[in-house]
Amino acid sequence: MQLVRYSYTSRATGPLDANDLLQLRVSAARWNDLHGVTGLLVFDGLRFVQLVEGASEPMARLVDRIVADRRHHQIQVVEHGDAARRQFKGWALRTCWREEWPGELFLAAVKQAVAHCSDAAVQALFIGFGCVPG
Repeated sequence: MQLVRYSYTSRATGPLDANDLLQLRVSAARWNDLHGVTGLLVFDGLRFVQLVEGASEPMARLVDRIVADRRHHQIQVVEHGDAARRQFKGWALRTCWREEWPGELFLAAVKQAVAHCSDAAVQALFIGFGCVPG
């Protein structure tokens, strides 16, 4: 199986409340689990950063779904290509929402979520995002 990685940042098109975020978490995790995709999604209240990884065919469909999702826009692709190994093995979709981790706890939660990653660039992407206010 060829492992593909896709990461991006984007901006929310409007406010997302706790119910919106719960729906996003549940539906995305279910889809990812069914298709062998793993990843991390972080939302700071205004911006998203996400990395997903999986086999090439489901990843192509997932990228199309991400691009078409009306909850966000201004998508900036960070990486899209082959990956040597998974960084988020066992996580259909791990999430960190600023709403759940107020103040300095948000950055601590992001750091904890990527602490096991073997790819320093992945850690830097998420930690850097967590350090910059939206």
